[in-house]
Amino acid sequence: FQARSHIVAETVMQLVPSNIFRRVLSRFHKNIPIFRIVSYHIFKKTAYDKDFFLKAYPDWEEGKQFYESLYNRDNDYYILQQGALYLASKRKFPEAFDWIDLAIQESEGKIFSIKNTHAIILFEANIYEYSNDAIVKQNLDKSMNMLSDCYRIDRRKYYHARIFAVQAIAYNKRYNDSISKEYLNIAKERLTKELTGQPYFKHKRMRELQKEVTDLINAG
Repeated sequence: FQARSHIVAETVMQLVPSNIFRRVLSRFHKNIPIFRIVSYHIFKKTAYDKDFFLKAYPDWEEGKQFYESLYNRDNDYYILQQGALYLASKRKFPEAFDWIDLAIQESEGKIFSIKNTHAIILFEANIYEYSNDAIVKQNLDKSMNMLSDCYRIDRRKYYHARIFAVQAIAYNKRYNDSISKEYLNIAKERLTKELTGQPYFKHKRMRELQKEVTDLINAG
């Protein structure tokens, strides 16, 4: 039996116990050479997803070690990118910044998804930080500007619009000022543009974000 449906595959991933998933993930990556993987250039963009490793490696140090072993096998910046997201999810931000900075360096700053990841980590490292609000706000604004640059230049505008909207909502919940309202309006404009003509089922999450952003704007 082979599950070809993404829905079935995702359901299996959600239900499988962490220890079993960890064993399978570990054995696969350790025993299957990358040259044996069909369409590896596509595979590598999702195979190292931080959500897989969050499930398999609840201990961040073990997860970091496994990402390092993968990177030693295949010096690919997508591994660094997902490893950085994994570390950020564990709130290990200094380590996450080290990896995402190296990913940007190795990709020569040409991969917008990696720049997007840098913006996400910068935002997450600061949105719940209250020790120095002036610096925090500066970093949050920098993250929003980075996402705007990605949206303006990159072809995958829907992706950058979605992340921008998520962050604009969080920014507004913290500050609720004129700048946060400006971000909400920008988010609404971009979401509306990217959703034009798209079927509901294809971009359900973006439509949910569009409604949430609109409600916050109307609330004043």
